[in-house]
Amino acid sequence: MSFLLKSNTGATYPQSHNLAWVIARAVFKPFAAAIIPRLALTFFRFMQPLLIKRIIELVNEPVSKSTDRQGWGIIAAVGLVYVGLALTAGASQHHANRMSTMVRGSLVNAIYSQTLNLSITGLDESAAVTLMSADVELICKAIEPIHVIWSSPLEIVLAIWLLQNEIGLALLGPLVITGIAISGPFFLSRFMGPAQGAWMEKIQTRIDATAKALNAMKGVKMLGLDAKMSGIISNLRANEIAHSLKMRKLLVIMLAFGNMSDILAPGAAFVIYVIVATVNGQSLDITSAFTALSLIALLVAPIRAFVFTIPPLIAALSCVDRVEKFISLPTKRDDRMLVTQSRSTPNSRTETYGSARNLARSRDIEMEIMPTVETSLQAPIEVKNLTLGWADDKQPVVEDVSIEFLPGSLTMVIGPVGCGKSSFLQSLLGEAPSSKGSIYINQSHVAFVSQTSWIQNNSIRNNILGFSAFEPDWYAKVVRACALDTDLEELPNGDNSLCGSTGSALSGGQKLRIVS
Repeated sequence: MSFLLKSNTGATYPQSHNLAWVIARAVFKPFAAAIIPRLALTFFRFMQPLLIKRIIELVNEPVSKSTDRQGWGIIAAVGLVYVGLALTAGASQHHANRMSTMVRGSLVNAIYSQTLNLSITGLDESAAVTLMSADVELICKAIEPIHVIWSSPLEIVLAIWLLQNEIGLALLGPLVITGIAISGPFFLSRFMGPAQGAWMEKIQTRIDATAKALNAMKGVKMLGLDAKMSGIISNLRANEIAHSLKMRKLLVIMLAFGNMSDILAPGAAFVIYVIVATVNGQSLDITSAFTALSLIALLVAPIRAFVFTIPPLIAALSCVDRVEKFISLPTKRDDRMLVTQSRSTPNSRTETYGSARNLARSRDIEMEIMPTVETSLQAPIEVKNLTLGWADDKQPVVEDVSIEFLPGSLTMVIGPVGCGKSSFLQSLLGEAPSSKGSIYINQSHVAFVSQTSWIQNNSIRNNILGFSAFEPDWYAKVVRACALDTDLEELPNGDNSLCGSTGSALSGGQKLRIVS
């Protein structure tokens, strides 16, 4: 499945990071819905230093009826400000969480759909698990505070303007600290993407090895390889930690820059203010001091938020690229032809099949649905001059095979190891692409019992029923036909016995008879 660069509205996206642009367009509405609450939150935040200044001025005034009335008004204003802060912060965070949930659901659904559509050779289950868990989680955490990108510069400018009115030239101290605090993480952000990607790849390798070891735990224990397997997984974990050190060091440096303004900005501002006031023969009054402190706090908060938001967001682009690379992998090509009964000739079948393939190629789409042709085919499955291989640049594993599978007959495919028996069966399921010949089939759904049984960690009855309703008579006939009745009599809980993870509590024959 290739990711389209044009949406239904005709919008085009850049060639690089096009999945990130598509995500940005998809979540534009919840993003825009949070703008007004975020602006209101900024307004209520900057009302606080003004209230502090007015409270200090009111305290210094003589007591009178006028000051009493002003005091009650200030109390009402303070209550209004803090209620507004709570409401606007909750509203903006709600929209941010909603946007993050939309991204998580969309990406997980895309990864899951792609996993179902991938060919057997391109399927890597550990990649899907890692992308759904680690990568998607990092992406969602990075985009939750995305409103900081536009609101923090606005808050910084407002804080600088108000601070300049209070302390004048002393503003240079916080400005220098602010410039250093912001420029440092921007310099580091270009290294965070590759470091994050390398870390995620090592996580994927460890998860892949751990999952395979758990699935083969019975064989590992029987062969006495548990210590060896434990050592391999421990080495992979150590390698993962080693590759994560670069990203962790960058995070530590980023935290240092983020906290720099909080620690140094107030001291730098008052040092310069005292120097300037001493030269000019002025003194620092209480009103200006407390107002300046509150404004410096409002200046530091958006700086810290901005510093802690941009680098993780840039690092998350590597995770987005990993997801994009996975969902852009080519899906399986089903070359089978679904036939319906008619009096059509073989030539018409071939022409219809060729026109369907040419139509699919002209539209640059995958043949996800089998094309339908009319034919007088009598056999449920008919193979004509089939040649197939798993790669175009490799030797075909099956060459020029023609066969008919007649109704009510038993057909056995036999041959030496590596002659293409499994590949031939995969082609009948539409999993192996053919380079020559045709496969005609009269059913769109075909059941296949693999030599590797798929058993859920559930009861034997639920594994047999699946999603079907329980019919006692039919269920008893099926159990008897599969020779499971004797096994169920020997089990203490009968068909309510648990199968274990991947059928670990059952024998190989029992697992095959349950899924058959």
